[in-house]
Amino acid sequence: MVLKSNKMKLFFTCICLIFSGVILAQPFRYIQVDGSQRDSVKLLHIKSYREFTALPNDPSKKEMVCIAEFDANGNKIRDWKLNKDTKQQNQWTHKYDKKNNLLEYTTYYPDSLTKFQRFIYTYDSSNNELSQVSEYYVDGKFVSKSRIERKYDAKNHCIDLKGFSNDDKMTVHVEYVYNQFGRKIEEINYYDNDTRSRKREITEYETEREHPYGFPTDNNLPYEEPFQNKITHFQDGTKVIEEKNDIRTFNKNNMIVKWEQKNYLIHWFEYAYSK
Repeated sequence: MVLKSNKMKLFFTCICLIFSGVILAQPFRYIQVDGSQRDSVKLLHIKSYREFTALPNDPSKKEMVCIAEFDANGNKIRDWKLNKDTKQQNQWTHKYDKKNNLLEYTTYYPDSLTKFQRFIYTYDSSNNELSQVSEYYVDGKFVSKSRIERKYDAKNHCIDLKGFSNDDKMTVHVEYVYNQFGRKIEEINYYDNDTRSRKREITEYETEREHPYGFPTDNNLPYEEPFQNKITHFQDGTKVIEEKNDIRTFNKNNMIVKWEQKNYLIHWFEYAYSK
């Protein structure tokens, strides 16, 4: 009975692992800025995806508006976007260390080739960010830089932050105080000459918000009857799932290769996978 019980436990453990992997590895339609999708990208071996859009009345004239590329660890290494209204393109590139810490972040002029800004980061053994150097360029030529330095306590709380200008003059100095629960409760600011300027208490209701890049919702559209999902299987093993605003195409290995979204625009999301 004990052997049978152990086998049953092993069986249910395997099932849970399989389903947790499936849940974790869901493809996505937009890029989160905090790296929360890194594990999903790595597990699915997603190398890149491209987004196309077109007006609903003329879907044949689709236009590429986004390219995202990833490394083997699931980190986003290139992000390219096109503004359909201004026709201006923007590009960002990223470099990471073996611990997935961001080492370098570069922005470019609309030609996607000429540097505009570059940010360089260093970390301690606990992956706390120690410094950030910001470099500024004009027409691709370096003109100035600034930097931020941080110090941490034994619990990895940032307790001191200093900012320096291009001529190495200190422009910002802030100290932080935490309570026994690790919540930031006090902020102390200093003048350029490092004399104390003011102290500010931080209430428990003050929070920081992050705004990921995504698409507008369709909450303001008029009510429509519920859409009946449709799944079409083909002889070559591929399938197409049609939902209210989405059409997803899967290959014979059940990997998504195309994602069309229909709302105020038609969106295509085409995926490429590493071997």
